[in-house]
Amino acid sequence: MWAVHVEEEVYRLENVPFFVRGAACGDLVQAVPEKDGVLTVVSVKDEGNLTLRLIVRREGPLRGNLATALEMFESVGVSGEGAPQWGLVALDVPRGADLAAVKALIVSGEADGLWHWEEGAVNDEWRALPDADRN
Repeated sequence: MWAVHVEEEVYRLENVPFFVRGAACGDLVQAVPEKDGVLTVVSVKDEGNLTLRLIVRREGPLRGNLATALEMFESVGVSGEGAPQWGLVALDVPRGADLAAVKALIVSGEADGLWHWEEGAVNDEWRALPDADRN
């Protein structure tokens, strides 16, 4: 994770978490140093962004193209990062985004065989949206 120091033991996440649940870009984390100097996160303060992850199907219509998957989310104001070695895209859904439009795109993409998806960090508004079409 990339982060910037904000104050004593507090850091702001500066990229989208690929493998962490419950954290999003922009969140504030409290981290304390262990004996070896490695920081360990002890709490996360939600700052409003969501994290969603896509596993872009190599055998699907996108043929594993992460850049194309990312481009599909530009129209709904979502950016992200790709990790080609895992076929993974981490999406950063900013506070104020049209969550219904984002979820519709996510769910329809899965139904169309473009990707599988999971929630990394979401809020109650996201959870309240229907995803009945999800496979």
